[in-house]
Amino acid sequence: MPGVIEAVCGGLAIGFSVAVNAVLLGRVTGISGIVGGILARQSGLRWRLSFLGGLAGGGWILRKFLPNTVPIVSGTVSTLRLAAAGLLVGFGTRLGSGCTSGHGVCGLGRLSKRSLVNVLVFMASGALTAILTGSVSAYGAGSVVTKDLFTPDKNLLKSFVSFTTPAIMSLLGIVGASFALDANVSKKVHDFASPIIGSATGYLFAIGLGVAGMTNPVQVVRFLDFTKPYWNPSLAFVMGSALIVSLSAFSFLRKRKNQPLLSSQCYIPCVAEIDKNLIIGGALFGAGWGLGGFCPGPMLVSFFSRPEEQANQVVTGAMLIGAFLYQQMEKSRETSHDTAKGEDTRRETSRLNESENTSERVTSNGYSVQKVDSVFNEEDG
Repeated sequence: MPGVIEAVCGGLAIGFSVAVNAVLLGRVTGISGIVGGILARQSGLRWRLSFLGGLAGGGWILRKFLPNTVPIVSGTVSTLRLAAAGLLVGFGTRLGSGCTSGHGVCGLGRLSKRSLVNVLVFMASGALTAILTGSVSAYGAGSVVTKDLFTPDKNLLKSFVSFTTPAIMSLLGIVGASFALDANVSKKVHDFASPIIGSATGYLFAIGLGVAGMTNPVQVVRFLDFTKPYWNPSLAFVMGSALIVSLSAFSFLRKRKNQPLLSSQCYIPCVAEIDKNLIIGGALFGAGWGLGGFCPGPMLVSFFSRPEEQANQVVTGAMLIGAFLYQQMEKSRETSHDTAKGEDTRRETSRLNESENTSERVTSNGYSVQKVDSVFNEEDG
């Protein structure tokens, strides 16, 4: 299993991916938001799809050259557990507006109090669920001895450098060119560059997740369940190292008054309200994470790596169903709201029409006009 060094390297790759999307395109690299945006056909569809394509490419690389980073878990854990985990993750991340990447790496990188609350909630919920439901034992990993966390896997790190360097250099080239263009960027340049950036950052994100150990659900539940003798804290270094990069990126963006280098618009959230949906969504997501050991990004990368595996099919399918159910709930709520608003508008229109008709009747009757005038005179004098 990857240790601290691998976790830091993977986290830096994830953070760099987040930073590039934020600085160049003004986009938040939240996996649940990207998937939800595709389902809802929101703006930036080409970027979202290209990012998922990059995740798929990275997943294929992991399977082909680093198969231990995407282990086969079918047969080691119950289908019911995975289905429940996927549903909770899919619905919870949409209700709470984010996951480990959206709220964790991006939200904390923006110094968002709202994201901090969500992260604290899903971490607590995840740990509690993993402990109470025996997730480590469910994966049959209760007696697995953790390697020395500070002894690096040199072969894994060499592969990491080999597979990430081309993507990093390409993205750095785009960043450099963007600085040169800056205010002179046209919509054509943005539309051309956006899918390229999405694909490269998605690929880098996937490799980072795999090398860091996030695509191994056993390692995740052993991180969440800190009561076991072989607790593995290395995943804490993934978010820590990713935050080092994302904090710098969002700080740079703030200094530019949220003006990305390659986009005329910035899509960074500005909502600050800490509401019940944020907390309930975080709790549901955390429960699903603790139950199955998968959050949206690693779940998709695992599926793209091994689509034939039943476990990946079940948990990913359930996540998409959960996200879809949330979307349908939102549509129903919006429809009800619009209907109620329409009723209010019709009542107001009817009242105004009635008032206008009454006014017309009054002005067409000499007595009524005189009576109204006398009232006005009394009020005036």
